[in-house]
Amino acid sequence: MRKFIWEVIKFSSVQFVLLATFLTVFFGIPEKYHYLAAAEDKKYRFDHAEGPRLILIGDSGVAYGMDSSILAEEFPDYTVINMALMAGLGFRNILAEVEDDLRPGDVVVVIFAHQLFDRNILHHQYWNYLTYRPDMFVKLDWRDWPVLMDNAGFLAQRGLKVYKRVMTWKVHPDRPGPVNRAGFNEYGDLVAHHGATTLPTINYPMNDLNLEKEWFSKLVVKEMNAFARKADAAGAEVFYMFPAIPESSWAEGKERILKSEQYAVEGFEFPILNNAEEMVYPDDDFYDTNYHLLGPAAKRRTELLAERLKSKIGREE
Repeated sequence: MRKFIWEVIKFSSVQFVLLATFLTVFFGIPEKYHYLAAAEDKKYRFDHAEGPRLILIGDSGVAYGMDSSILAEEFPDYTVINMALMAGLGFRNILAEVEDDLRPGDVVVVIFAHQLFDRNILHHQYWNYLTYRPDMFVKLDWRDWPVLMDNAGFLAQRGLKVYKRVMTWKVHPDRPGPVNRAGFNEYGDLVAHHGATTLPTINYPMNDLNLEKEWFSKLVVKEMNAFARKADAAGAEVFYMFPAIPESSWAEGKERILKSEQYAVEGFEFPILNNAEEMVYPDDDFYDTNYHLLGPAAKRRTELLAERLKSKIGREE
């Protein structure tokens, strides 16, 4: 029996050492030029902004598809910050990133893909995100832990890749193309792709928008309202804006898109700045997915946002 216990202790010790080593390497040496490394820059701007802030939050469609210089020009009394990165961080965590640190005068514009009302898109990239934002560990909702645990193998895989980078003296390899840390501007917009053209591999259908779980859609409405109430208690305002989508996506998924819009219109207790149909853009306005806008379209979308916000927050100015 003693021998068995000793063998179990030895085996567990080896596993613990391996796990500790993987975690140390994974979280201790994140890539400087990774797309998600921009989370550090966004966090710094968010924390060090003086005066009221105009904060954009949402998924990658917001990161790729805004021209915040327009907002900075139209609202000079605000520091504009685009906090968005990707839907894979999960909608609860995207809200949690800012909700405890809002202050009087802040304005928050929330823009999510229509799939927000369909499912929680949290996936393994959240582990990568945590290497740049370890403070978000304590804000992780208990309901999201099972999803991350299902993707825990990603840690070991990435840990091995970090070892490889270290052993080959490529600790921080270059990230070619527009999707990297250097592709963001000072406001937090990804702009390196804005002068490109639509990729030939782009797929426009909204096949992944099903809205079969009414309980989940209503839960999203409930949690979005809770976020808005908490912001209001801090002296901040929250607005919602529907995302831009291609004409092909609208033609294929109009009924489901309108259903997702209905959840917001009937459920949100805070202002909505537009409607789904007016955000239908030509297919060639998109870069590599049906939510990622190219430069001219990002400018038009931001101009619309500025126009609608002026009628809401401009009157007090």
